[in-house]
Amino acid sequence: MDERYQALVAIMEDPENLACMCREFYRKWGEWPSVSSLIARPWIGNELHALDMSILAEIKATATFWVIVHSGDEEMELGPFQDIRSARDQAEMFLLSEGSIVHALRDLPWNEEDEREFPLPARSYK
Repeated sequence: MDERYQALVAIMEDPENLACMCREFYRKWGEWPSVSSLIARPWIGNELHALDMSILAEIKATATFWVIVHSGDEEMELGPFQDIRSARDQAEMFLLSEGSIVHALRDLPWNEEDEREFPLPARSYK
């Protein structure tokens, strides 16, 4: 394996770097690589989305908190949980254990200026 290939593979091992590469792929060619559905963005309100904005999970609040996990055309409920933090943590752990995601980002690895120059789509459900 040549040095360039090894360097790129090492860069892709870091989930934030991989997220940046997926974003650039979308920016250059207008399509998300399939791996982009395996990286979760930071929570937006009560919803967890993949980089490609497909919905992975959502939290429904009643007297307790329930998580609705989306997997293709199927939905699964997890809960109840006493607080939203527990619901979020359990949703991420479930998605990781099922192989639905490989990483949940705490922050997006690009800044507001990048987002203004090339905003990603708000929603693109498949």
